[in-house]
Amino acid sequence: MSVADLWEALKKKLSDQLHTPHSRYGFAVLAVATATFLEFVLHWIGPFHQSFVLFYPTVVLVAMRAGFGPGILATVLSAVSAGYFFVEPRYTFAIRTSEDLLGPALFALIGVFLTALTSSRNKARQALLVSDAELNRAQAVAHIGSWHYDIENGDMRLSDGACRILGWSPQASISLQQARDLVRPDDRAQVDDGWRVALKTGVYDDEIRMISTSRRRLLY
Repeated sequence: MSVADLWEALKKKLSDQLHTPHSRYGFAVLAVATATFLEFVLHWIGPFHQSFVLFYPTVVLVAMRAGFGPGILATVLSAVSAGYFFVEPRYTFAIRTSEDLLGPALFALIGVFLTALTSSRNKARQALLVSDAELNRAQAVAHIGSWHYDIENGDMRLSDGACRILGWSPQASISLQQARDLVRPDDRAQVDDGWRVALKTGVYDDEIRMISTSRRRLLY
């Protein structure tokens, strides 16, 4: 198993466990406690780091995996922890000058911004996943498919419906040449002409005959 596969499996397991408010807010508390412990380790190694260096990624992680509310809680707890344990004078909430508030206040503002930004990104991603799932269900019922071609890297991404029709694995990504090989030889010149027009106009509209990868049927 690759590192990427292990990371995806870890994220899925974590998402499955954070399905209740108690687990999400508990995750925020645990994440800040872990960051505080690691900050103590860094202080023990040497005074070469900033007081909030580990709390920024902690806030982003909590907001990404648990949502807006837990992200705000992680921001508040991180500001309190850093202000008490790592900002001079340490182990006190005493405020000598207005500058003593600058670090925690600035961190809190940035933390709220990062939480809002990360939560908005997650909501957009979830909406996209729902939209893709609905599209795949609709295409399965209608026995149709769709595709998207990335001109920059030359990859063509097929919907699950298109994969089923053509005999490819779900969520397949193939090259343009592989897709062209599926076209019936008599129609390939027509495809080439239509593709050249599409690259100029941004529109591809054609009817061609394709052969499934099983080579057992002809698709129109």
